Amino acid sequence: MGLRTATASAMVQSGFNALGLSRESGFLQDWNMLRFETGPYFMFTAAVEMRRTLGAGLLQLETNAIGRRAGFQPVENRTRTTVEVAGGGMVETCKLSRTRCTRYRYENGLYVVESLPPADSFEQAAAGQVQSSRSFTLPLDVSGRGPVQALDFAALVYGLSLQPLYAPGDTATQWLATSTGPRQMRIHVAEERDYRRTCRDMDLKRYRTVNTCELLLRITPTDKEPQTTAFMGLMGPMSIWIDAETRVPLELDGRLPNLPGHLELDLAGFSD
Repeated sequence: MGLRTATASAMVQSGFNALGLSRESGFLQDWNMLRFETGPYFMFTAAVEMRRTLGAGLLQLETNAIGRRAGFQPVENRTRTTVEVAGGGMVETCKLSRTRCTRYRYENGLYVVESLPPADSFEQAAAGQVQSSRSFTLPLDVSGRGPVQALDFAALVYGLSLQPLYAPGDTATQWLATSTGPRQMRIHVAEERDYRRTCRDMDLKRYRTVNTCELLLRITPTDKEPQTTAFMGLMGPMSIWIDAETRVPLELDGRLPNLPGHLELDLAGFSD
């Protein structure tokens, strides 16, 4: 935990103590699975699980989003993000759906987007023959000495703890690797709130209610083009409530294709 993050955590805990509230410090600090759910929304329900695993010097983030609408087949989207633990560099992103498989390979100064045959698993996708590919060169950083680092949306959300986002008004930028080229995203802290949140502890098999201090982040592209990149099945622009101390996502808001308005996914459960 960095100095500024530690200071922010102390301020958060101090604020709760002053209010006479009991707050569990480090809530969700060591999670390995987060589950988000939404209630009925135009006869549509959705559940998303995000898992993280560490091994062989690599971090893997896997998301599995399943949406159900009355009278229609369930919609399922899965992603796997692989990141080097030591340097934080992106290695690969694989995206699976019923009809499509796309793989992003990250190299020095560029990334390659590959179209693969539809696959039922990430292992099957890895063995698939590349049908088409397109490479994108990354722009130089502000110093002009090297390329920027481009992430996918899962790595962007996971890495929010490294961004200087501590209070309303704070802003940061991050480059995002998309299928049409790298795009710069603006991450802005719009609000702060004290909140009482209930979710299921999957390990203890019981519900827990905790008092949290949360920050609302709005993630939008810096250019004028419409945002089409999806995260957990949602389309941007996105809003994410994160825990101010651990920076773990607690609530996500975005659009779904072919549905009006915005869909809200709330943290329903977790596992350590």
